[in-house]
Amino acid sequence: MGDFDIEKLLAEQGGAPEAAGDRDGASREGSATDAEVPGGDGSATDAEVPGGEGSATDAEGPGGDGAVDLTSASGVRMADDADLDDHARYDRATFAFETKDYLRAAALLGPLAEADPGNAEVRLLLARSYYHSARLGRAETELRALLERWPSEAYAHLVLARTLQRAGRAEEGAPHLKIAEAMGLEA
Repeated sequence: MGDFDIEKLLAEQGGAPEAAGDRDGASREGSATDAEVPGGDGSATDAEVPGGEGSATDAEGPGGDGAVDLTSASGVRMADDADLDDHARYDRATFAFETKDYLRAAALLGPLAEADPGNAEVRLLLARSYYHSARLGRAETELRALLERWPSEAYAHLVLARTLQRAGRAEEGAPHLKIAEAMGLEA
């Protein structure tokens, strides 16, 4: 892939920096918070929501139902979480997990796990999302159900052991830790 030229991109969008000194973070007119957005007043939120006036309610979707308008600056609208098919929901959940948005990942994965309880990968990622968002009871429940169906899932044993340790029940987690180690995972 070719080199990325930010100067060229900005010039194409009509926002090229005026001088090299503009890149050093010095205070100046036309700073990032003064981004010109059609219909906006120059606040940072205007750069995020085309046509917005900078209030939190401007980010709501059509109908003012509280849903966030996921329209990008290029005008491409991202689907709301509720409108996603299962594959897109899983992709968005894994992205949320990888970016440490564990609550959102769990919210996206919950319906997938309910719809397909035989999918070990979804259930393990859901349990890990619960663990990282400190919802240890839910993590434990999900992991025990997963291990009941797939007792040879070494990583589930390890996560269950860590969940129980974190909940102050290290003795109860010790056998699962030993099983995970015996299956080749290092604790």
